[in-house]
Amino acid sequence: MKVNSTGTQEIRLFSTEQHSCSYLPNRQATLQFVDPKMELSDFWISALNDNGFRRSGAHYYRPRCVGCSACKAMRVRVANFSPSRSQQRCIKKNSDLEVRVIAPEEADHEKYYALFAHYIETRHQDGDMYPPSREQFYAFLGSSISATLFLEFYQEEQLVMVAQSDRLSNGLSCVYTFFDTTEESRGLGNFSILKQIEISQTMGLDFVFLGYWVEDARKMSYKKKFKPNDVYIDGSWQRL
Repeated sequence: MKVNSTGTQEIRLFSTEQHSCSYLPNRQATLQFVDPKMELSDFWISALNDNGFRRSGAHYYRPRCVGCSACKAMRVRVANFSPSRSQQRCIKKNSDLEVRVIAPEEADHEKYYALFAHYIETRHQDGDMYPPSREQFYAFLGSSISATLFLEFYQEEQLVMVAQSDRLSNGLSCVYTFFDTTEESRGLGNFSILKQIEISQTMGLDFVFLGYWVEDARKMSYKKKFKPNDVYIDGSWQRL
């Protein structure tokens, strides 16, 4: 893989076998992933992200599907972001929540697991992480880079949401968010992104990376509402 840099490290890439697509019916997917044995510097982690890769646990990957390019990495340009009316209502509705920014070494994974298990059991029974297990949870969220942040959202002393995000050279990259699904009316998933945009602005960062967006996947339509945004197409970031 070639990445614009002055570094000398070569990135070794492998591909998975074809498997059922998680986003579009009757499609086969193939993922390209970085050799998990490689030790990546913060520079290379940011460079991979800038080239359309995403982190899941200890793995960095991007879709490379035969005859399909529907999955596009998406990012929000935070300097020019202005919340829509519905996003303003979401912010107001969650104004009672306390947000704590936690370093990875301070994260209480056992406390997080109870909320994670509830989230998977109530929202993602058809997903790869069902049924939830501690081993799976620690492999997924416990494998964090040094610059990972955990955002804890509390209603009084009740933990209602956790968001994991990686601090990169130019932005925050959303890794995963899970929450109390009995608080559905709050729009917690959207509020998590809005809070990460706010934090990025405070840090003087340029972007919040939202992972992959698929135009025809209904469950991803919310990402397009965070504007202005860019998508990664044919080796470059382009305004959507």
